[in-house]
Amino acid sequence: MLRPALVCALLALAIEPLHADLIERCFPGKTEADVVQAFEPGLPAFLAARLKEVEKPRIRIEQARRKLNLELVQIKEDGLEFAELVRYGWYKDKLLYSFQPGDSKLTLKLADIPPAQVAAWFNTKYRSPVETVGLAAWLASKDELVAANAKLAELMEDQRAEPIRADIKAWLAAKHGWPEGSEPDLVKTHDLRENADGRLLLPAAQAAERLKQLDKDAADMLKELRALQGGDVRSAAGARRNSPGIRLDVLKSRLERFPAAYAGTVTAEHKNTRKTLDELLAAVNADMGWIEIQGFKADRLGIEKDLAGCADAWMTILRADPRNPELISKVATAQYEAAGVRDNGIKSEKPERAIKSAELWEKMLEIYPLLLMARNYAGLNYMAAGRKDKAKAHFEEVLRRTEGRELAETEQKNREFAEARMKSLK
Repeated sequence: MLRPALVCALLALAIEPLHADLIERCFPGKTEADVVQAFEPGLPAFLAARLKEVEKPRIRIEQARRKLNLELVQIKEDGLEFAELVRYGWYKDKLLYSFQPGDSKLTLKLADIPPAQVAAWFNTKYRSPVETVGLAAWLASKDELVAANAKLAELMEDQRAEPIRADIKAWLAAKHGWPEGSEPDLVKTHDLRENADGRLLLPAAQAAERLKQLDKDAADMLKELRALQGGDVRSAAGARRNSPGIRLDVLKSRLERFPAAYAGTVTAEHKNTRKTLDELLAAVNADMGWIEIQGFKADRLGIEKDLAGCADAWMTILRADPRNPELISKVATAQYEAAGVRDNGIKSEKPERAIKSAELWEKMLEIYPLLLMARNYAGLNYMAAGRKDKAKAHFEEVLRRTEGRELAETEQKNREFAEARMKSLK
């Protein structure tokens, strides 16, 4: 099913009547049950081909109350082996973290993977319309009709789908049980947390019903945004009662996108909601502006060789945006400079500041677990403060992660740094 005789299928699209059955148009001579039955057996071959591509199939699942991002690494006899993904970089244009496989592995049966996650493996831009229709039929058989609708709605915007657009609408109408004569239109959707656009095909009455259901999510999201800001828009910038629960730039983006994401809902259109969003956004903008101004002042202290004052100032600034890794790096560096580390990390004039710098680099590792530089800096500061065991653990981890494989230039430099520091520890 996943590798159909596409030429025959396209010929069938061209010669069949305009309003023929969708499944018959795409899979001549087969029933929908046939298509569904053939779908899962075809997935291993599909996944094997995808493993050769740069972007490997990924899924999101919840296990033991943990939300896991996973990437397929191997197809085994007993199931599919996934690597747990960890944050590795930052997409500034989308304000989202990029991910890379870490050390943890997990094997899952294909049947254990949520069907909606399987749907994410099929990008309609790169798959044939026939494949997308087969996927939609399978999703519908798994009671994932919304996911099937989303995939077909995505396909509707592809020129290749022109011969079957009317059939897609008819198939969805039958599956959803829409009243006869319903004419579905594309409805744009937006996932605020993932900053991802989507679409659905819905008639006017069903689109209105969706807005009612979406309204509860809008109200919950508004509460979440208020909590993430810290619930304090009255205090002066830099003096909020609570630190934000996410990066300020991400929080700002969500606040700005909220009206579009929930457009048409009662919550989004209510004047109190607009007032709340304006207040939250004003507070976030004020804090971001305060951070920038105070950062210039802190850097000036460093230029004037008041290293302790500079480090303390940056620590105060960090409270306003404690989950921002760029800011953590800045504060950790300021603490290191104020610590007076010398003799290649053997000594520190102010060990307590070296320890603070090491702890900040460990906070960075909570965000970017694979960042070798952060491990080396944490180890260096612990070594300077006399915490040899902690220093050794970080350097050994750098060596472990860079052993037995070809290294990029930065990886090689980090390995050499760790090797040199390990010699100093002996």
